Amino acid sequence: MIVALDSPERLKANVTGDKVVEVTFNAPTLESDLEALSGLVELHKLGDKYRITFAGDGEPVSDLVDYARIRSLRIEALNTLRPSLEDAFLKITGTSPDEVRSEKEQQKQRRMDG
Repeated sequence: MIVALDSPERLKANVTGDKVVEVTFNAPTLESDLEALSGLVELHKLGDKYRITFAGDGEPVSDLVDYARIRSLRIEALNTLRPSLEDAFLKITGTSPDEVRSEKEQQKQRRMDG
């Protein structure tokens, strides 16, 4: 089933309203604490970092710096991300990164088995 058909640049342009930030702290933090951040749309833990999507209006970097300062955490890495083709795919299909990762692992296992 085809959900969307367009050029990669136009598909990516459809997801530019949100701001995506990847952050790593020097110590573990509770996802429930991060979920309380203003404007948070999605939160995914990827290894030792968090990928956080914020609504387009806020200032996610300032909010994360304040979050770390209040909790006496140090930010080890902080990256702001532009939407990728994968981000567009996830938004259009409503699929989570965890589901994609699981599907990739299953495909890899099937290739090894068969």
